[in-house]
Amino acid sequence: MINKTKSDGFTLVEVAIVLVIGGMMLGAVMKGQTMIETFKLQRLMHDLKSINIAYITYLNMYNALPGDDARDHGWTGVRAGDSNGWIDSSATEKESETHGAWRALRWAGIVSGNPAAVGNAILPDTPYGGKYYFGNRHFGARIGKRNCVEVYNLAGNLAESIDIKFDDGIFDSGIITASKEYTEGHVDLYYAL
Repeated sequence: MINKTKSDGFTLVEVAIVLVIGGMMLGAVMKGQTMIETFKLQRLMHDLKSINIAYITYLNMYNALPGDDARDHGWTGVRAGDSNGWIDSSATEKESETHGAWRALRWAGIVSGNPAAVGNAILPDTPYGGKYYFGNRHFGARIGKRNCVEVYNLAGNLAESIDIKFDDGIFDSGIITASKEYTEGHVDLYYAL
């Protein structure tokens, strides 16, 4: 009679196989996260370029800036702007010129979306969960005051990456600036139009 003993547990080979497979799965997940972040960054950069093109297209079509246009063109919900050359934005106003700019771009058929949306629902979403705003600011002595696209509360490292790829990588100069140094956490990013 042969005496067999039952072994409880795993062999070293079985444990090693599980660890290797687990490591491969973890590596794939981490690589996937990196790819997702890269795609989001690329999308944000593409959006900024597209918004610039939409802005110029409206200017060429109507000889006025979207949101600042003194004519409402008969579009529902569009208020005439003050036609001072600046797209004014206000965090306290429900319908500032930044809202009017997006509404006008949508009614003109330049960008997609519902032109009848109310309040911040009219503003397009960024890939990072924020909104795209129009505004104006001073971009330094070399560039001066310009209308711009604003992206609020963006991680500093992402904003710096955009600045490096589009501009000079310095937070307070060039066509891309930020509200503070990129190393100080989240920043507001401004892209001159």
